[in-house]
Amino acid sequence: MKNLRLPTTLLALAAMTIAATISTARANIIDLSAGSEWLATDDGVIGTRWTQGIVNPGEGVPATTPYGNAATNVLNKDRMMWYCGDDGSLCTVDDGGNASGDGPIDTFYLRTFYLKAEDMDGALALIADDFLEVWLNGQFVFNGILDQNQTEGQPDPFILTINDLDLSIDSGTTLNQAEPDGLLENILQVGWNTLAIRAMDGALPDDQGSCDRGVEKIITGGSFCNYNRAFEYLFVSGSVRADEPASLGLFAFALLGIGLYRRRRD
Repeated sequence: MKNLRLPTTLLALAAMTIAATISTARANIIDLSAGSEWLATDDGVIGTRWTQGIVNPGEGVPATTPYGNAATNVLNKDRMMWYCGDDGSLCTVDDGGNASGDGPIDTFYLRTFYLKAEDMDGALALIADDFLEVWLNGQFVFNGILDQNQTEGQPDPFILTINDLDLSIDSGTTLNQAEPDGLLENILQVGWNTLAIRAMDGALPDDQGSCDRGVEKIITGGSFCNYNRAFEYLFVSGSVRADEPASLGLFAFALLGIGLYRRRRD
């Protein structure tokens, strides 16, 4: 019977494989695009807690998506969402995923996600009709309006870039932002993270600072006139890729393989 042996070179190769297994990182990709993993509400008390990074079980319902409209043709309607209640009855959406624009006009959104390592990168594209304000882990990031971010009547999303634990605003005209250069250092964290967004229909106050139509709502750095202008939506598209150490289970499996070869050889 043939005697199976593990040559010295193969042992060395196995050892190198184990070392590579330990050092190799796995990419954990977290999709943060609009969808049912986002929670939504029009309750200002709950929404304010979300912006502060406070999340209580059972609050909010899955956001309604797709939520497109006939006036916006450059965005993927599957990445557009809105708050339409727990049964979707607060909005009218046809079979093609296009909304009639009759949904609530002051809404909040929450996405929680878990990061296992600080070695990460990613990007997010965000825009809302007509206003959005963004917080990450209870910290204000920026706010802005659609009217200042359009090309030929079509929306130009804000682009946020993630590099390790840092977040930067790389594109878009903001009303207010947390840092003058748009860079927020160490705002992400290993563990649970909360991304909260407020989206409203309406417009900025007039030149005299008053709201001729709608209700004045306080926002970071000023106020916003909240009223129904139709075609409301919140667009979110992007992901985070976090590199994680390879599983110790793979390392143990590699060791077991060498052990079995040695036992067979003996």
